[in-house]
Amino acid sequence: MNKKTKKLKNPLWTWYWQNLKNVLSNVRYRLLFLVFVILSAVALLFLLSYVLNLTTNWVLQIFLLLYFLFPLYLVFSYGYRSYSQILYELSLNSSIHGARKEIKKLRERRKQRQEEDFRPLQVKVNKVRIDLKNFIDFSEILTPPIYNYELDRLQKGIDVFFNSISEVLFPIRHVFSRAQRMEQQETLDYYQSVEHPTEEELAEQFEEMQKEEIGEIDWFDIYALDEFLQYLGDTLFAHTKAFSPFSHKHPINLIMLSRFFDYWNSVVSSCRNCKSIFEKAKNDVEEYYKLLGRRELLRRQRMRRLVDDALIIIISVVVSAIVNYLIKFP
Repeated sequence: MNKKTKKLKNPLWTWYWQNLKNVLSNVRYRLLFLVFVILSAVALLFLLSYVLNLTTNWVLQIFLLLYFLFPLYLVFSYGYRSYSQILYELSLNSSIHGARKEIKKLRERRKQRQEEDFRPLQVKVNKVRIDLKNFIDFSEILTPPIYNYELDRLQKGIDVFFNSISEVLFPIRHVFSRAQRMEQQETLDYYQSVEHPTEEELAEQFEEMQKEEIGEIDWFDIYALDEFLQYLGDTLFAHTKAFSPFSHKHPINLIMLSRFFDYWNSVVSSCRNCKSIFEKAKNDVEEYYKLLGRRELLRRQRMRRLVDDALIIIISVVVSAIVNYLIKFP
């Protein structure tokens, strides 16, 4: 069996390839239009260079440059934004697949009782978070007219989720003091001393088995993370009608994505190994966004003052020039 056949029979690879086909199908007209825009930009630049070489008058050269500036701006603006969104969408699909692939490797190593290294998975999960936020930033929002609240809530939800699961799945096990070492040893001694599970522990194990049968997640681990990544991909990369090319970005359903993270945050907050960590991460993220909001407000106020000052200076210069002209030429 060759490498290509193995990939086709791999469910994870099949899932990735189906998502990739959906993305390419959704943006097929936009890709064609993007190629047309790139060719148009090249043609405009060659035409501008040719016309400037024919013109020796520097005043006319400046005029021609300004004349070509607006269409060039439109072409480059569309090309950059459209290319960035499509690139981030493809990158997001690859990063989700990479994280799921890393989880598969960890599960295989766990079955073989080999040493586990979570650092590659940690890097892949963080890349999923970065690509997801970049993709949202470059997308058109399908939502009610006032979308700032929903967008802010989604950004918070993404940060809370990834901060929570990172602390749960990738804990820092380093000991920082003698007291911590003694506490760790006491905990280890306790579990080693328990030969038979108590009735409460047996009841908890039975309850976990029942929840697993109905798909309910009671303990967040790499299996739960894999399920999250699978449904995130299915939500983001569903097949739709091909997007229109006459806009520099195509739409995403912000409310659906926001509800998706609401659901998974509720799952994390109810897991026995996440409750305290989730509350801490939620409070930290909310405090961070409050501070960020205050900084943004101050930045906007400063920018508004600068714009007002610049307008006053420009108006003063223009008025002074007009008055000076009127005085010289009555």
